[in-house]
Amino acid sequence: LLVNPTDSTGIQSAITQAKKAGAVVVAVDANANGPVDSFVGPKNYDAGVMSCDYLAKAIGGSGEVAILDGIPVVPILERVRGCKAGLAKYPNVKLVDTQNGKQERATALSVTENMISAHPNLKGIFSVNDGGAMGSLAA
Repeated sequence: LLVNPTDSTGIQSAITQAKKAGAVVVAVDANANGPVDSFVGPKNYDAGVMSCDYLAKAIGGSGEVAILDGIPVVPILERVRGCKAGLAKYPNVKLVDTQNGKQERATALSVTENMISAHPNLKGIFSVNDGGAMGSLAA
């Protein structure tokens, strides 16, 4: 049984039932709580930490940054959590805004324009995915 959970905790009872029925359970992209046999996918938390560590260094360890978030599913939540942890290592980097770009280029463009207007000293933006990044870049 392959599962790609949007709620790692909410799927736990279904995974337990599947295991009791003899199924092999593999979580894909987002890990799941419960007796999963294997997980195949990225380490989204680590990706967020590394990305925002890079961002903080790229702006010289000082300045205002924002997060262009996405739909609230486990991989994205983990990337954002990791990003915040990465930024926390830089006391002179201030997270001033987090907005949902809905992982769509056009939405991300509009959201980023609003972020830039609200925070004219913004030095960097972390996007959770490529669609958001491309919209943000266009702004």
